Amino acid sequence: MKSLRYLKSTAVLGLLAFSLMPALAQEAAIRKNLAEKMPAFSKIDEVTKTPMNGLYEVRVGFDLFYTDEQGNFLIEGHLLDVKNRRNLTEERVEKLTAIEFDKLPTEDAIKIVRGDGKRKLAVFEDPNCGYCKQFERELTKVDNVTVYLFLYPVLGPDSIVKSRNIWCAKDKTKAWHDWMLRSTAP
Repeated sequence: MKSLRYLKSTAVLGLLAFSLMPALAQEAAIRKNLAEKMPAFSKIDEVTKTPMNGLYEVRVGFDLFYTDEQGNFLIEGHLLDVKNRRNLTEERVEKLTAIEFDKLPTEDAIKIVRGDGKRKLAVFEDPNCGYCKQFERELTKVDNVTVYLFLYPVLGPDSIVKSRNIWCAKDKTKAWHDWMLRSTAP
């Protein structure tokens, strides 16, 4: 009885491995052809079959491309499922770039609680960003939220100085709001 079970298990595993061989060979052919013809594709992260017959997604970092079964043609653009009205490329990029909120280093953020704070929001802002200042004005209208503000000084040396002054202020939230809402330097 045990040997029959072993034989069945071995047969199932063998069939599974055999069924995966064509897919692995296909992926290898795509990788090889693209790398030979386009050196930028020598470091492909992933090759996956798309819902469209004969079309494969090629991922290089967060960039998505599409190719045929041999890797002879390359398409850069969006793959749309017109029947279901979905942008498959956009959905895939969102999945690839998603950040799990619980993994954010919230201890490195300025925590601002409004109301009961039950909703959570993470924002990344530069103190010299005009759009950030506009966003901050709109954000004051949102209640029952905990905002984790990550200072992101990328717009110049002055941004670094202002961020440091805000971060080192006795009341970080007040210093941030004074600057962003009232243009009072920290």
